[in-house]
Amino acid sequence: DARARMFVSQPRRIAARSLCDRVRQTLGDQCGLRLGHGERDESPRTRIWFCTTGYLARLVAAHSGSLARHTHVIVDEVHERSVDTEILCLLLRRLIEANPTIKIVLMSATVCVDLYAGYFGVDPATASMHVGARRFPVEEVYADDLADRLRLPNGVAAVATKVIEQSTPKGKKSRPPQSSTQLNLVKAIVRAVGTPGASILVFVPGMADILDLTDKIASLGSSYATIPIHSDIPFDEQLSVFGANPGGLIRVILATNAAESGLTIP
Repeated sequence: DARARMFVSQPRRIAARSLCDRVRQTLGDQCGLRLGHGERDESPRTRIWFCTTGYLARLVAAHSGSLARHTHVIVDEVHERSVDTEILCLLLRRLIEANPTIKIVLMSATVCVDLYAGYFGVDPATASMHVGARRFPVEEVYADDLADRLRLPNGVAAVATKVIEQSTPKGKKSRPPQSSTQLNLVKAIVRAVGTPGASILVFVPGMADILDLTDKIASLGSSYATIPIHSDIPFDEQLSVFGANPGGLIRVILATNAAESGLTIP
């Protein structure tokens, strides 16, 4: 539809940027990007704007009239229930009252349909749809299976056993595994499963773990390369994760939940 104009929000900048770049391969400059601090990448032909959830919430709150000519607003990863997402849903419900022709699309792989249908006052049977997805085989391996399933050295099995012991409640008290023990186990797994040209994605809680793991993986040799993804790291540096790996290195992506939002790392 040549009249369609829409905003598509993502929880994080890296996801908004990567999706914009991907859709541009098909639609060209009809796709644009808007981020905080006045960052814009668009043209007079732009009809689809990718942005962060925070940007869209501020836009609707301060300049709701700027969406008067828009036909759709798409909010992805709505299940995260962040402050920005919750405020945006409130503002969009008000926007529908002022502009009943605009279409609000909430997307998530794990959304509670009845909850959001009730909030927006629609029938979940007619206002929701399920989109199938291509799935890849996933093998789940737990700490007590590591030695056998991944054929890890005996020393690694001992580390896995230590993680299990630290995770097992003792009486009425339990304590989480020590971070150093977990990181040593990650290092051993990376060394065991990494092959030239492959990429390994490791989720960690924060920057301290990223720095510690970077040092540990660097000790494995020059055939390993680490790429961090964290909000404190310059945005352009994070985008290198989508680049090619011509040198046949074993890439280890160390990420917080910033890598969970609607993007695919090659």
